[in-house]
Amino acid sequence: MRCPAGEARITEAGNLRARYVIHTVGPKYGIDKDPEALLASAYHSSLDLALAHGCKSIAFPAISCGVYHYPPEDAARISIWVCLRPEYASLAISFYLFSDRMTAIWTEALAKALP
Repeated sequence: MRCPAGEARITEAGNLRARYVIHTVGPKYGIDKDPEALLASAYHSSLDLALAHGCKSIAFPAISCGVYHYPPEDAARISIWVCLRPEYASLAISFYLFSDRMTAIWTEALAKALP
């Protein structure tokens, strides 16, 4: 299954406790053109698939922040901005982040985004 940057695909989850796994690819920072739009699209595409398949929740890592070198502060801002859109309000959205530093970055981005 090929999944270009900014798009998402869904598969059954096999023996996992989830019903589906949504696969997405974020941009390679400094390589792909318009990385902000591609990262936002990766989140939008994933969330749209979740809604289309009747999911009630979705969990994300910090897309593109590992080997693709996306700056975490920018990635957090983009991910929170997309996930707070009204069309996704019915989903319970979680982030599973790999360090206390990343958790702090996402927490700060959320605090800045909320009124």
